[in-house]
Amino acid sequence: MNENRHFTARNVCIIIAIALLPRLILALILPENDTVFVDAPYLEYARNFAAGRGFWMSGAYSEGLGLDKVYAFRPPLFPFLWGCVYNMTHGHYWPIRVTFACLSSVTCGLAYLVGLEMTGRRKPALLGGLLCALYPPLIWHSVHLMTEPLFIFFGTAMFLALFRYRRTQRLHWLILAGVAGGLGTLSRSILVAFLPIAAIWLWWVRGRGKRATLDTALLTAVVLIVMSPWIVRNAIRFHTFLPTTTDAGHGFYVANNERALTDPRTFWIPEDWSSVLEPGMTETEASQHLMRTAARFLLDNPGKAVRLMGKRFVTLWRFYPKPEFVGERNAWVYGLSYIPVFPFMLIGLWLIHRGNRERLANIILVDLLIVYTTVVSVVFLAMMRYRAPLMPFLLMTAALAMWNALLPRKIKTEDNA
Repeated sequence: MNENRHFTARNVCIIIAIALLPRLILALILPENDTVFVDAPYLEYARNFAAGRGFWMSGAYSEGLGLDKVYAFRPPLFPFLWGCVYNMTHGHYWPIRVTFACLSSVTCGLAYLVGLEMTGRRKPALLGGLLCALYPPLIWHSVHLMTEPLFIFFGTAMFLALFRYRRTQRLHWLILAGVAGGLGTLSRSILVAFLPIAAIWLWWVRGRGKRATLDTALLTAVVLIVMSPWIVRNAIRFHTFLPTTTDAGHGFYVANNERALTDPRTFWIPEDWSSVLEPGMTETEASQHLMRTAARFLLDNPGKAVRLMGKRFVTLWRFYPKPEFVGERNAWVYGLSYIPVFPFMLIGLWLIHRGNRERLANIILVDLLIVYTTVVSVVFLAMMRYRAPLMPFLLMTAALAMWNALLPRKIKTEDNA
């Protein structure tokens, strides 16, 4: 046991060190004005908060609607943390990029630990961790001034904690899972609807009895406690229960309208929102109205709905981004990184379901995450970066397939964790 722990700690350190170098280089060589790596709404939230003007942003909708400022349009964790240090870093981007580079390097170490829980095999998990460390799209996303570094970290940490709790039944892992789930939801709202799925999974694998119910209740309580400052703040601001953000209606509408069918981005944002929204609507009312409008469009136009969802499925899982949006060089790098591992991911997914039955429950939770992310992206809004949080798990399945295909059977039988 101690020897296994020594090997595990050593491998985690190796993966983090290998992951850190390219990420730090990218974080430091990026020009300050490289807005590809900056999401403007998060920057505005951070600036306003740092200047004492409150936590809000402008520009979500056109003028004349009374929505010149929106207060819960984006998830709060990243802009809040950025705002806390904005004055100390004098607004420079590189300190945040370096911090994210370090955080995402730790995420690669967590991915290795998740791989151990998924496969029970140390060397394929090590290979998967190294793939995460050196996979160019993950390196690229790791220094985004967006939500990816935080969200991928907390999502991976939540899965690791859930897997460890299932195996050890040590309470601190369940609490850590709830903390990671709550912080992950405050990083990106998409996680909020997956948390009940994770809670049901926990209840099921823990035996569906009284103890399982208590475990599920504790997980839910910890998540709510972590999210409570944001929920309370929104209740005071909007006089309603708003656990996440108000951009759901905005995103749903821009992806589901007539013009989105022909837009190469698979979504279309109107310049004048007065054709859709009425003046005087509150931020929450606008979101709800846009949700209803988009839903009516889909129900009234089933053929167009299928076409839009098909386009979004392709957008989420396509091999490379469109060069007109990211540049030809980035498109080539992305494609040459993803295409070679894609068949191994598919083979690995098949292999991992044929492995140790005791670990099958862990694989099922990963399956649920893949399906959930795909469904939400297909129905709401899809971008290639939305699959980035899945890559630590998918690269682990690719590593398993590579290990099984490329190495002799005798060696493969000697790598149990």
